[in-house]
Amino acid sequence: MAAARNYSYKDNWKLLREQPSVRSWAQPVPDPLDYNSHSAEVKIDALPVGQYIILAANTISFELDSSSLASHETSISSLAYFHNGNQVFVVDRESGKPVSKAKVLCTTSAKTLYTDTMGMAIIPVPLGWHESLVISKDDDTLRSAAFYPRLPTSTPNNIQVKTWFFTDRSIYRPGQTVYFKGIVTEHNAAKAGKDKLKASYTSRIALLNANGDEVDSIKVKTNEYGSYAGSLKIPTGLLNGEFQIEDEEEGRVHSIKVEEYKRPKFSIAFDTIRVHYRAGDTIHLKGTATALSGAVVDGAQVEYKVTLPRTYNYYGRGIAPGAQQEELVAKGETFTDSAGNFYLHFPTDTGSYQGSREMATYVVNAGVTDRNGETREEQQYVSVARKGVAAQISVMEDAAKDTVRLWTGTQNLAGYRIAVPVTVRITRLQPPATIKRDRLWQVPDQFVMSQEEFEKYFPYDHYKAALTEDNWPRAEQVWSKSYDSIGSLIKVNVKDWKDGVYLFELAGVDARGDTVYQKTTKLLEDESKPSITVPAYLWSSQNNTAGKPGEKVSMAIGTSAQHVNVLELVTRRNKQTINWMHLSQEKKRTAFTLTNEDRDGLEVDYVFVKDNRLYSTRRNISVQWDNTVLGLRFATFRSKLEPGEKQTWTINIRDEKQQKVAAEMLAAMYDASLDQLYLHYWTTPSFVSVPYRQYSRWSNDGFGAGYSQGWNLRPNSQQLTKPFYDAQLNWFGWNYLGRADGRINNKGYGLPTSTLQDSLNEVVVVGYGAQQKGV
Repeated sequence: MAAARNYSYKDNWKLLREQPSVRSWAQPVPDPLDYNSHSAEVKIDALPVGQYIILAANTISFELDSSSLASHETSISSLAYFHNGNQVFVVDRESGKPVSKAKVLCTTSAKTLYTDTMGMAIIPVPLGWHESLVISKDDDTLRSAAFYPRLPTSTPNNIQVKTWFFTDRSIYRPGQTVYFKGIVTEHNAAKAGKDKLKASYTSRIALLNANGDEVDSIKVKTNEYGSYAGSLKIPTGLLNGEFQIEDEEEGRVHSIKVEEYKRPKFSIAFDTIRVHYRAGDTIHLKGTATALSGAVVDGAQVEYKVTLPRTYNYYGRGIAPGAQQEELVAKGETFTDSAGNFYLHFPTDTGSYQGSREMATYVVNAGVTDRNGETREEQQYVSVARKGVAAQISVMEDAAKDTVRLWTGTQNLAGYRIAVPVTVRITRLQPPATIKRDRLWQVPDQFVMSQEEFEKYFPYDHYKAALTEDNWPRAEQVWSKSYDSIGSLIKVNVKDWKDGVYLFELAGVDARGDTVYQKTTKLLEDESKPSITVPAYLWSSQNNTAGKPGEKVSMAIGTSAQHVNVLELVTRRNKQTINWMHLSQEKKRTAFTLTNEDRDGLEVDYVFVKDNRLYSTRRNISVQWDNTVLGLRFATFRSKLEPGEKQTWTINIRDEKQQKVAAEMLAAMYDASLDQLYLHYWTTPSFVSVPYRQYSRWSNDGFGAGYSQGWNLRPNSQQLTKPFYDAQLNWFGWNYLGRADGRINNKGYGLPTSTLQDSLNEVVVVGYGAQQKGV
């Protein structure tokens, strides 16, 4: 028997060009003669069902020594598939109807399956395997791309115990006592429901030093509220750093800091900038140093530095691409006045912008040292742009849908509101009359077909760029108002307005003569109407994103296309319900009644194939646990006390129905000045544990754009350019690398290699293949 031949890359191309073709033609393409890359769309006439290779060359001979070639494999099939996890659905590529009794051959696992009446097959593949499919029905065969058919995530049937730690503060000195509390919860992952407090739980709590050695411990037992409390002593004479409190039974740890710190005596803060600066202005900043007792810190020395971070992308100059370096803008010293204030000034310039960058952000660092030698530092960011005022506009639709709330605001770049006379206009836009598919690639810059010819053969596609809302014609202006905008909320009656997309615009001129403009759009429509307002292949809506057991929620799916077959897949605690529905230029709404079993959430997928495209949307409903939330309110509270004074505060605790409840409460008081050293916070226990769910997306690997492989002629660059050897130049400290992309080097480099994207007068295209029978 003859030995198998090992084909080289060139041999493969030779073998390909030697195959008999089923169709060939010459395709003229424009040649702008500018040596830039260009693109064009060309038409390939319809082909019978089968697997094909399209081969293109810039010469009629297709000779490898004189041509640049490109090849791409494609399938012609009326079958289509989509998958989510290990569920594969086979449908008709045009109508989207499910295809039953389709043969599905799993090439990796060598298993043969058949789709059911829903068009579905379950791929029985262990986790970690990739799979490829060969799908056939009658004389039609389709091969899938490789994918990983992950199995559905099941809820583990185990009990999970979790400890929540609380400490009286987050930073301590050696020798101090740590007071702590733990709350222990228990969660049964196999049951939907809230966690419960774990009473009579026993454990040993250990204090571990920075080296992980135990330095103190205590035994604990939870009470009827699932909590325990205790204290641990931090020893002296050890290495400071991060210590840990560990629940040895459950394994949870909580970190604290142990340092020989000095308690802060004062703090510094910068005032909000209340004027609008722009590029080229001098910035004036005010800062204040205040003792934590409330007294001013006067006569303190202030050292400051202002820098402007810049990003560099220069290879070969000792700077990594994308690295930032600081440009020093200002540096100096000053002192706080009798009120504890200090003032900084620094210039800005109009050249602080790189490329399309519209804003420069200066970094101000200030350090204040008082008479006792204590130093506090603060940092402030100051943004500057060519215009000093920014505008905001947002639209919120009321539940009754009779009015919209229009919020407008104008502010400087520090977020401080600035009054600007503005005019707000609302205009109804005119959307396209027909639906089109989204492009799978960018709009070409050269055109072979006229628009009339293109739309004849490709009626579902855009000839050029798709019209976005920014390009839609303006049908009519329906409302306008002029006023001073700082932060205004206006209600607009829209009861009698036509359904459609409305453009909301804010325009004005600030005190320095700069224009202020912002816009947004909002779709206003009556969702009870049978058809959607703006033509689209896919439209969806839901009345609520959250609910309680016993409440009803609804979701709607709609389309402007005719005869669409939609897969509805409802997931409720890993239980799925599959349903196919038919839509034709209409909406349909599905209602669900929430139950206790939906505590993990309700998930609804809508998926369909239409006109050789896959469309999908996922809607989620979270089911609330209001009965786990307690409300706390201070009945009496004093915010100012004298040293040594005793005070009693009263706190009322209510449930979600504002009823009194028996509860255990934890309260702590600590020195807030320590937050300057290490921020202290508590994490609120979560009493609702939602199991992990595999949120995979529906695949579209059977509907995307393909990319060709190329054989490109590469001229001998050494023959095209004169080598430049051993340049002896003084680069004054710069380190130039021997690279071809614009850097001086000691080797010769040629002109850009010829590729298939170079300007061509003519492309010759050949198609190879054969009609395939079912497997």
